Amino acid sequence: MDEIEKKGIEYYECVYKTLLSRELTGEAVIPDAVPDAERVLCAQATLYIRSSAVSEGRAALEGVVQGTVLFLAGGDGTPVKTELTLPFTLEAADTALTEAAEMTYSAALGHVEARLLNSRKLSLRADVAAELAAYRTSSLELTMRTEDPTELETLGDRAEIGYISSITHKSFSVSGDITLSEEQGRLSQLLTCEAALSVGDSRRVGAKMIVQGTALLYLSWLSTENGQLRCGRFEVPFSQILDISETDTDAAIVTVTLASGYVEPLPGINGTSEIGVELHLNAQTVCTAVREIEYTADAYCLRHPCRIETQTASVCRPFRERLLHDTVRETIELPERAAEVVYADAKASLPVLTDGAVRVPIRITAVVRGENGELWPAERRVNLEMKYDDMSAGDCLTALPFCGDISAAPTSGGIELTAGVGVRTLSSVRWELSYVSAAETDRETVTVTEDEPSVVVVRRDGRTLWSLAKSYGSTVETIEAANADNSGALLLIPRAR
Repeated sequence: MDEIEKKGIEYYECVYKTLLSRELTGEAVIPDAVPDAERVLCAQATLYIRSSAVSEGRAALEGVVQGTVLFLAGGDGTPVKTELTLPFTLEAADTALTEAAEMTYSAALGHVEARLLNSRKLSLRADVAAELAAYRTSSLELTMRTEDPTELETLGDRAEIGYISSITHKSFSVSGDITLSEEQGRLSQLLTCEAALSVGDSRRVGAKMIVQGTALLYLSWLSTENGQLRCGRFEVPFSQILDISETDTDAAIVTVTLASGYVEPLPGINGTSEIGVELHLNAQTVCTAVREIEYTADAYCLRHPCRIETQTASVCRPFRERLLHDTVRETIELPERAAEVVYADAKASLPVLTDGAVRVPIRITAVVRGENGELWPAERRVNLEMKYDDMSAGDCLTALPFCGDISAAPTSGGIELTAGVGVRTLSSVRWELSYVSAAETDRETVTVTEDEPSVVVVRRDGRTLWSLAKSYGSTVETIEAANADNSGALLLIPRAR
C-alpha cells in the first residue's frame, strides 16, 4: 500500500436530534377571602430551564413554568391574580446518546390558556416544546499527496467546507432596577410578570465571544392613584463574554435561556415606582468555521498497475448567517367596542424548519377596556412563515425567535395589532465529496508494451484533459505541451509511459 499523506479536520458531528413537547396543566382554588370569579382576563407564563443532562442512552431537560392568571371577581372591576407552578421533565432515549456527547437545547412555551372551572376554581394549561441535539467530536481525513509523487499521477482539488467547530456553555446573572415613568404612576400591587430574552449581535475577539442581549419584562400592576390596571414592557440589557475555542470561528448561534429569577417591587411610601430584577441565565454557543481544503480527487499510475480506493464524505458548504424578519398583523373582534388597549404582547414559540421556510408560532394576548369601563380579554394564535431559498432544514441552526415592540389600537369592531418578528439562522447545504483514500501499486509489473503507438489523435467531445490523460496513459502537462498551438477539434495525445 502506498504511503499517502493525510490531513484531518476536527469537528462536531450531530448524532441525534429530536423535538419534544408536553402539555402541562394545573388547577388553583380561589382563596376564601376573594369573591367569586367572573371571567379570566389573561394568563402569563415564564419558562425556566433548571437543568439539562445527557447520559448513556438518555437525555433530559428539567424545568418549571411559572404562571399567573389574572381574573375579575366580585363585580367591582378590580383584577385579582393567582399563581401556579408547573414542573416538567422532557426525556429522550436513544443509543446515540452517551456521556461523552455534547448536548444543546432550545425551549419555548407554546399555547398558554387559563379557564374558569367554576366560580371558585380555575385551571392553567401551558405547552412546552424543546429541541434537543447531541454532538460528538469526529474527524475527516483527506489525502494530500503520496510519498513518491513520481509513481502516481494525482488530480488535486480544493473546496471550502463549513463545520461546527466548538460548543460552549456558561451560566451568568443579570440584575437591575426598573423605574416607572410619571405617566405609568406608582404601583400598589404587582400583578403579573412575564419574562423573555432577546439575543442581539455577537462578535468574536480572539478566543472570546462578546454577546449582547436584552431581558424583556411584561408587567401589570394596580396603580395607587385610581386602583386601575396598568401594564408596561421594560428592558434590562445584558452583555457577557463567552469562551470559545481557538479555531477560526466564522459565525455562531447563541441561545440564552432563563434558569430562575425574581421581580419584586422595592419598598416605598404610598406605593413604589421602583422594581428590582435579578435573573439567572444559561448561555450556549454553537460556533461554525470555514476551511479551504486540498484533497486528491483521483489518481493513476503510468508504469504499473494500480488499485485506487475512494471514499465519499458528506460535508457542508460554508454556513450562511441570516437574520429573517417579518411582521404579523392581526385584527381581533371583541363583544364590545374597545375604548383602550390596556395590555398587549406577542410571544414567539419554537420555530419549525422545513426546506425553504421557517414557521414561527406566535401567541398574541391583550386586555382591553370597553366604553363602559369593563375589562375584556383578547387572544389570537397565528403561524408566521418566513421564506428562504437554497437551504435545507437538516443543516440549519436557529436561535429562538423574538418579537419586537407590539402596537395595538381599538377599531370599530375590536383591536388591530402589529408586531415585528425576527429569527437568526445559520444554514448550509450538504454535498458529497469523493476523494482518494488509498492507492496500491504493483511495482513488480510494468504496463508499458512495445506495440503501443507513441501518439494518438482523438476528439475531445467534452472530456477533461485529466480523463483523456488517464485513458491513454499520458499526463495533463504532456497533452497541453503537445497542443499548445492547436485550436482544432482533434487533440494529439503523446503517451508518457
